[in-house]
Amino acid sequence: MEFTRSLSLLKAVKALPNGAGVIALGVGTAGCCILAHLHHSGIPIEKFVYISSDEEDLCYSPLGEKLLIASDSNLSRLPSAVRGVALDYIDQIREILSCSKYVFIISGVGGSVGSGLTPFLVKVAKEMETTVVSILAMPFKFEKHKHFHAGVALRQIRKLSDAVIVIDNDSLREMAPKKSILDVFTLINDKISTALNKLIVPPKGREIGIGLKKFAENIKEEGYAVLSVCESFATTGDVIAGAVRSVCQIAEPDQARKAMLYLISDGKISTEEVATSVERLGSFFGKGSIEVQYGISDMSGQGLTAILLASGFRGTKFDGYDPIANVLQDIEMDDDLDTSINVDFQNMYNLNG
Repeated sequence: MEFTRSLSLLKAVKALPNGAGVIALGVGTAGCCILAHLHHSGIPIEKFVYISSDEEDLCYSPLGEKLLIASDSNLSRLPSAVRGVALDYIDQIREILSCSKYVFIISGVGGSVGSGLTPFLVKVAKEMETTVVSILAMPFKFEKHKHFHAGVALRQIRKLSDAVIVIDNDSLREMAPKKSILDVFTLINDKISTALNKLIVPPKGREIGIGLKKFAENIKEEGYAVLSVCESFATTGDVIAGAVRSVCQIAEPDQARKAMLYLISDGKISTEEVATSVERLGSFFGKGSIEVQYGISDMSGQGLTAILLASGFRGTKFDGYDPIANVLQDIEMDDDLDTSINVDFQNMYNLNG
């Protein structure tokens, strides 16, 4: 299963044109917000689509396609209920995905919309034989009421996707612990979109870039990929150590197979510092035997930023958010997604009577 998934992703990578057939879906509040940032960055993607059950989420960008999964405010907001409503829109979703070869699905899976719609969208895309990369922002540690649905969604998405990138909101929150929660959400969405932009967009001017094909080749490894971002006005070594520490808090470093490092510097980083950073990174992961791709750009006055994407992890700390899966281990009671449909039995009884 895992080998077949990696082979499918590799074939899709080799066939990737410059943006043609590549679609990005932003799902729910976080997904739509992150996608709006990416939309204006010149990222090589053919179509941007915003999908949510909340109309306000579709207003983050005046551009792109919009799909409102409209639901009655009286309905349950459980993920299964959100999926039940989405069944009415399946033809529109298939039309959006038609002719797509490669789909990025960006979502926060803490809420009912993200945890409900994202597995459903992945399933529909895979039924259309599209290569799917899911990029998931996980809920904060203190949001314990969101952990179970996030854990269930993560398991479902991992089973269906060709690749999954997880992002720990807590590691990004550490960059601004004293800010208001609204400012922190804005900061997190901005950092995630900047990181994806730098890893995927071809280099411009004074940059050493990575690009979409190398990005896709990196995440084709079996298991999870983990994205972290660290900022510092200290040394290059400090900012690298911070990014590595964030990844190590999520997954077992020895399991990593590949890594991508992108440094945004203040224009003063030397060749020796770059070489040392890449060598240090290689020594942290995969028992010192991983392949490291790197990129660099200058942004004067911005201090140092390290964007790190490591892949090949067999598990993450977020797997523990779904205790039922931990009990059942690899046993699947039902391969399909749980979906509930709202039915007014009283009205049905009256009609039949």
